[in-house]
Amino acid sequence: MCDIDEPLSCRHEMKYPETAATGHAGEFFFAYQVAKVLGWPCRLFDVDIGVDAQVEILGDDCESTGRFVAFQIKCTSKEEVDSRYVGSQQLAYWKNLDIPVFLALVDLGEEAIYLHRVDPQAEYQKTDGGQYRIDFDRQRCRFGPASGKVFSSAAEQAQIQAVEAHLEKVREATTGIKEQLAQHDASSDPRGLIEVMRDRILARDHLLRAHTLAYNSHAGISEYERDKLAFDQALDKLRDIMSSRGFEADWDGPREGEGDIGRFLAEG
Repeated sequence: MCDIDEPLSCRHEMKYPETAATGHAGEFFFAYQVAKVLGWPCRLFDVDIGVDAQVEILGDDCESTGRFVAFQIKCTSKEEVDSRYVGSQQLAYWKNLDIPVFLALVDLGEEAIYLHRVDPQAEYQKTDGGQYRIDFDRQRCRFGPASGKVFSSAAEQAQIQAVEAHLEKVREATTGIKEQLAQHDASSDPRGLIEVMRDRILARDHLLRAHTLAYNSHAGISEYERDKLAFDQALDKLRDIMSSRGFEADWDGPREGEGDIGRFLAEG
């Protein structure tokens, strides 16, 4: 066994494989181009768990928008390569991320980058070997100054969809309250109103999540404000009915919720 004082020829040979060199060159070239052309931060990940890099989108004032896009970087030194093949698990991972994912094909020979946004709704071509083909349009999707708008639009769309997923639950709760109020009269069983009253807790959790996403990313704020107002107004009407008809006195005992109604009425 060699020790440190023995000749280099005796030591274990250390190699830097060509494939690793090509891959690293592609990642560094990609990060360099994003910083140079767009002036945006690009973070390369040491551990590849499905994406290689994350780009933070900045506004015109160079301040962060709170939005991000992810990239898987594929590199080639061959001429006119316009497709890549990926496994089903990797494609599913990209489709299920909360932020948009782009594949970046780095052509080292041409010193150019080509982009493909992973479409969560698309059915990609599957090979006999079980892999999926991702095509790159070299004419239309070359990275350049205009790519910033593409990334920004994709990130905004993804954030609005994330906000919308929570707001949909809020709208369902609002509709439930309105339907119960429309059906209820003085002789009705109050349990339906009590049930939608309790459902407000989960709806408020979704409302809080929508608020955080919307204001952190500056996307979907008007939709959030609209649905919050409708939800609050429905709760106010529910509170008025329950208060005027003595729900707290008649239905707030140990068998019916141990103070749930009282706490709800106090919120108003």
